[in-house]
Amino acid sequence: MTQILAALTQEYVLVASDRQLTFVSGPRKGQILDDDTCKLVSLCGIWGIAYTGFSELQGAPTHEWIAVRLAENNCRSPYVGQLRDLIVVIVFTEPAPETIRIISARRALRHERQDYLQAVTHRLDKIAKTKRQRD
Repeated sequence: MTQILAALTQEYVLVASDRQLTFVSGPRKGQILDDDTCKLVSLCGIWGIAYTGFSELQGAPTHEWIAVRLAENNCRSPYVGQLRDLIVVIVFTEPAPETIRIISARRALRHERQDYLQAVTHRLDKIAKTKRQRD
């Protein structure tokens, strides 16, 4: 069961959600599937959505699916990269030149981190090989 809390004042709106997913059927019913799942979407810092229900839609995490649908006209594919010491997935739109609006940002899932690190390692190996060939 997802818990969503919201508060509204004249100064701000706060929405918070738990991050836990559990199996809803089968032999593992009621057991924890994931303890770090995003269940919130913020669009351009103007409004937000907190949701319950399916954790994935069309093979993508629900918050990313929502973000991409909302920004389809200007949205890029989700970007995976490093932010300080975290590997993150960011969905963004560029509504005007030199303007980037972040729609969704989250810590990358384990398989996304592994894919990212593999790609970076491959690129660094390629650069090192090219440099050795020049020397």
